[in-house]
Amino acid sequence: MMKNERIYEEAVKRDGEEGRDHRLSRRSLVKFAAGSLAAGSVAGSLKAVAAAAPAEAGAPAAVDVVPTSGLEGSLYYTESNPGRWHKKIKGHLPVLSAKRDESGLTVTVVTAHEMKGFEHYIVKHILLDKYYNVLGEKMFDPTKEFTPKSAFVFSGAAYSGTLYAVSVCNKHDAWLNSIEV
Repeated sequence: MMKNERIYEEAVKRDGEEGRDHRLSRRSLVKFAAGSLAAGSVAGSLKAVAAAAPAEAGAPAAVDVVPTSGLEGSLYYTESNPGRWHKKIKGHLPVLSAKRDESGLTVTVVTAHEMKGFEHYIVKHILLDKYYNVLGEKMFDPTKEFTPKSAFVFSGAAYSGTLYAVSVCNKHDAWLNSIEV
Protein backbone atom coordinates (compact mmCIF):
# COMPACT_ATOMS: atom_id res chain seq x y z
CA MET A 1 0.00 0.00 0.00
CA MET A 2 1.32 3.44 -0.94
CA LYS A 3 1.90 5.92 1.89
CA ASN A 4 -0.74 8.32 0.47
CA GLU A 5 -3.35 5.53 0.45
CA ARG A 6 -2.50 4.76 4.08
CA ILE A 7 -2.94 8.45 5.03
CA TYR A 8 -6.35 8.46 3.33
CA GLU A 9 -7.38 5.27 5.12
CA GLU A 10 -6.28 6.79 8.45
CA ALA A 11 -8.46 9.83 7.70
CA VAL A 12 -11.43 7.56 6.96
CA LYS A 13 -10.90 5.67 10.24
CA ARG A 14 -10.54 8.92 12.17
CA ASP A 15 -13.37 10.86 10.50
CA GLY A 16 -15.92 8.17 9.72
CA GLU A 17 -17.37 6.62 6.62
CA GLU A 18 -15.62 6.56 3.24
CA GLY A 19 -18.16 8.73 1.40
CA ARG A 20 -17.62 11.64 3.77
CA ASP A 21 -15.86 14.85 2.72
CA HIS A 22 -12.23 14.43 3.81
CA ARG A 23 -10.73 17.90 3.60
CA LEU A 24 -7.08 17.80 4.54
CA SER A 25 -6.00 19.39 7.77
CA ARG A 26 -2.62 21.14 7.70
CA ARG A 27 -1.00 18.15 9.39
CA SER A 28 -2.56 15.72 6.88
CA LEU A 29 -1.47 17.96 4.01
CA VAL A 30 2.12 17.97 5.27
CA LYS A 31 2.02 14.16 5.65
CA PHE A 32 0.51 13.84 2.16
CA ALA A 33 3.14 16.14 0.63
CA ALA A 34 6.00 14.38 2.45
CA GLY A 35 4.63 11.00 1.34
CA SER A 36 4.38 12.26 -2.23
CA LEU A 37 7.94 13.55 -2.09
CA ALA A 38 9.13 10.18 -0.81
CA ALA A 39 7.21 8.32 -3.52
CA GLY A 40 8.64 10.66 -6.14
CA SER A 41 12.18 10.11 -4.93
CA VAL A 42 11.85 6.34 -5.27
CA ALA A 43 10.68 6.70 -8.87
CA GLY A 44 13.19 9.42 -9.70
CA SER A 45 16.89 9.78 -9.23
CA LEU A 46 18.83 12.04 -6.92
CA LYS A 47 21.16 14.69 -8.20
CA ALA A 48 23.96 16.18 -6.18
CA VAL A 49 25.65 19.41 -7.20
CA ALA A 50 27.94 21.21 -4.76
CA ALA A 51 26.70 24.66 -3.83
CA ALA A 52 28.75 27.64 -4.89
CA ALA A 53 29.07 29.17 -1.41
CA PRO A 54 32.01 27.89 0.63
CA ALA A 55 31.12 26.27 3.95
CA GLU A 56 32.08 27.85 7.28
CA ALA A 57 34.90 26.21 9.14
CA GLY A 58 33.50 23.15 10.87
CA ALA A 59 30.15 23.42 9.06
CA PRO A 60 28.87 20.74 6.70
CA ALA A 61 29.05 21.48 2.99
CA ALA A 62 25.84 22.61 1.34
CA VAL A 63 24.71 20.24 -1.39
CA ASP A 64 21.74 20.50 -3.70
CA VAL A 65 20.22 17.03 -3.34
CA VAL A 66 16.65 17.29 -4.49
CA PRO A 67 14.49 14.45 -5.75
CA THR A 68 13.76 14.61 -9.45
CA SER A 69 10.34 13.30 -10.32
CA GLY A 70 7.10 14.27 -11.97
CA LEU A 71 6.19 16.14 -8.78
CA GLU A 72 9.08 18.60 -8.97
CA GLY A 73 7.82 21.77 -10.62
CA SER A 74 4.16 20.91 -9.94
CA LEU A 75 3.51 19.84 -6.31
CA TYR A 76 6.67 21.50 -5.02
CA TYR A 77 9.24 23.77 -6.61
CA THR A 78 13.03 23.79 -6.63
CA GLU A 79 15.77 26.01 -7.97
CA SER A 80 16.27 23.70 -10.95
CA ASN A 81 12.54 23.25 -11.58
CA PRO A 82 10.55 26.30 -10.49
CA GLY A 83 7.62 25.40 -12.74
CA ARG A 84 5.19 28.25 -13.24
CA TRP A 85 7.02 30.33 -10.62
CA HIS A 86 10.31 30.67 -12.56
CA LYS A 87 10.52 34.39 -11.68
CA LYS A 88 10.03 33.70 -7.95
CA ILE A 89 13.08 31.54 -7.11
CA LYS A 90 15.14 34.15 -5.24
CA GLY A 91 12.41 35.07 -2.76
CA HIS A 92 10.98 31.61 -2.16
CA LEU A 93 13.78 29.02 -2.17
CA PRO A 94 14.77 28.19 1.41
CA VAL A 95 18.48 28.49 2.21
CA LEU A 96 19.82 25.98 4.71
CA SER A 97 22.93 26.16 6.84
CA ALA A 98 24.09 23.72 9.48
CA LYS A 99 26.54 23.99 12.32
CA ARG A 100 27.71 21.08 14.40
CA ASP A 101 29.44 21.66 17.72
CA GLU A 102 29.92 19.81 21.01
CA SER A 103 26.30 20.41 22.02
CA GLY A 104 24.76 19.04 18.81
CA LEU A 105 23.50 20.17 15.42
CA THR A 106 21.78 23.45 14.60
CA VAL A 107 20.08 23.78 11.23
CA THR A 108 19.01 27.26 10.16
CA VAL A 109 16.51 27.86 7.37
CA VAL A 110 16.02 31.32 5.88
CA THR A 111 13.75 32.39 3.05
CA ALA A 112 14.56 35.78 1.49
CA HIS A 113 10.91 36.75 1.36
CA GLU A 114 9.18 39.86 2.64
CA MET A 115 6.37 39.43 5.11
CA LYS A 116 3.46 41.66 4.03
CA GLY A 117 1.07 40.78 6.81
CA PHE A 118 -1.45 38.13 5.82
CA GLU A 119 -1.47 39.47 2.24
CA HIS A 120 1.76 37.69 1.18
CA TYR A 121 4.07 35.81 3.54
CA ILE A 122 5.92 32.60 4.29
CA VAL A 123 3.51 30.42 6.24
CA LYS A 124 6.04 27.94 7.60
CA HIS A 125 9.29 26.05 7.30
CA ILE A 126 9.32 22.27 7.55
CA LEU A 127 12.52 20.30 8.16
CA LEU A 128 12.62 16.70 6.85
CA ASP A 129 15.21 13.97 7.20
CA LYS A 130 16.54 11.88 4.30
CA TYR A 131 13.46 9.62 4.54
CA TYR A 132 11.11 12.65 4.48
CA ASN A 133 10.15 12.26 8.13
CA VAL A 134 9.17 15.59 9.66
CA LEU A 135 11.85 16.64 12.14
CA GLY A 136 10.33 20.01 12.94
CA GLU A 137 8.32 22.90 11.67
CA LYS A 138 8.12 26.60 12.40
CA MET A 139 4.90 28.52 11.75
CA PHE A 140 5.25 32.26 11.15
CA ASP A 141 2.98 35.05 12.32
CA PRO A 142 3.40 37.76 9.67
CA THR A 143 2.14 40.42 12.07
CA LYS A 144 5.01 39.72 14.50
CA GLU A 145 7.81 38.12 12.46
CA PHE A 146 9.31 40.09 9.62
CA THR A 147 11.96 37.61 8.47
CA PRO A 148 11.12 33.98 7.74
CA LYS A 149 13.99 32.40 9.65
CA SER A 150 13.89 29.24 11.73
CA ALA A 151 16.45 27.32 13.73
CA PHE A 152 16.15 23.64 14.51
CA VAL A 153 18.41 22.45 17.35
CA PHE A 154 19.22 18.78 17.87
CA SER A 155 21.11 18.21 21.11
CA GLY A 156 23.89 15.67 20.80
CA ALA A 157 22.59 14.66 17.39
CA ALA A 158 24.79 12.30 15.43
CA TYR A 159 22.61 12.62 12.31
CA SER A 160 24.37 12.56 8.98
CA GLY A 161 22.88 12.60 5.52
CA THR A 162 20.52 14.84 3.61
CA LEU A 163 18.15 17.26 5.30
CA TYR A 164 15.35 18.89 3.31
CA ALA A 165 13.63 22.18 4.05
CA VAL A 166 10.24 23.14 2.68
CA SER A 167 9.31 26.81 2.66
CA VAL A 168 5.57 27.36 2.18
CA CYS A 169 4.36 30.67 0.72
CA ASN A 170 0.69 31.59 0.97
CA LYS A 171 0.65 32.57 -2.73
CA HIS A 172 3.51 30.70 -4.42
CA ASP A 173 3.26 27.21 -2.95
CA ALA A 174 5.95 24.94 -1.44
CA TRP A 175 9.65 25.24 -2.23
CA LEU A 176 12.21 22.52 -1.46
CA ASN A 177 15.93 22.73 -0.94
CA SER A 178 18.46 20.54 0.88
CA ILE A 179 21.77 20.33 2.63
CA GLU A 180 24.11 17.44 3.32
CA VAL A 181 25.25 17.18 6.96
